[in-house]
Parts: sequence; C-alpha cells; structure tokens
Amino acid sequence: MIVEQISNWKLHFKGDWADKVFQFLESIDENTLDGEYPVIGNDIFCKVLTYDTKDSDWITESHLEYTDIQILIEGEEQINIFPSYLLDVKTPYDADIDCIFYNLPTLKPITSIYLRPGIMGIFHPQDAHTTQIRPQGAAKNIRKIVFKVHQRFF
Repeated sequence: MIVEQISNWKLHFKGDWADKVFQFLESIDENTLDGEYPVIGNDIFCKVLTYDTKDSDWITESHLEYTDIQILIEGEEQINIFPSYLLDVKTPYDADIDCIFYNLPTLKPITSIYLRPGIMGIFHPQDAHTTQIRPQGAAKNIRKIVFKVHQRFF
C-alpha cells in the first residue's frame, strides 16, 4: 500500500503504461459519466464512481490480478488497510470481477488513510481495503477514479 501525492506518480510508476494512465486521468472532468473506461485493453482500465460515504456496512476487498490506484476528484473518504491473510473470507475469489470480499474486520487496521483530491492510494493484492468509510463529520458524496492495473506491469 502506498499513499502519495498524485504529482509524484513518476516516483512509483515507470513506462509507457504509466504515462497513458496519468494522461487519461487528465482527460477526466466533471462531465465524465460514471462507468468503466479502457486505458490499455483489458490490462489497464478505470472505473469512475460516485457514491456517498457511510457510517457502517462498508466493503472490505482485495484483488489478485490487478493493483488499484484510487484517486478522489471530489470529497473525502477514509480507507482502512488490512493484511488480507488475517481476514475471514465472506465471498471467495471471483475471477470475473477480480475480487475477494471479506467479513467486516474486527481487528484494528494496520493503517487508515484519508483520500482527498490530490492524493492517490495504491493497493496491491496483499492489501485488503475497506472503502466507503465516512470521515469525521457528515457523510460525503465522493467522486472517485479507480485505475485497475494488471500485475504484469509490476
């Protein structure tokens, strides 16, 4: 798991694929509709999402094939990070969506991050992450981009 300013992306990613990801990021604006967009075929794609953060009923997941690069373009979101091997599996791995879902963890996270515009969270397969957590104060409507980058690029 890495938390970093978006402007420092070149410290963590090298190659043409990374240039394409961050060029694509620059093309997304308030008029971009929620949905899935190809960046490099099935190897790299992104999801544009809009949702409200919540007080409970969060989602804890990890992936095997793809690393997530999560970027908020509006709002704030807390994300808790856990080593996936310590969690109880709720739904076994589904290759169609590259996801393992876990029961809501009862142990403390190894860390919590607060995503906001200008910051990216990078989650590798071993990084189970609980998303949709409301930061302090009222629930926030967020707009988020999740780039899915196939493991072969790492």
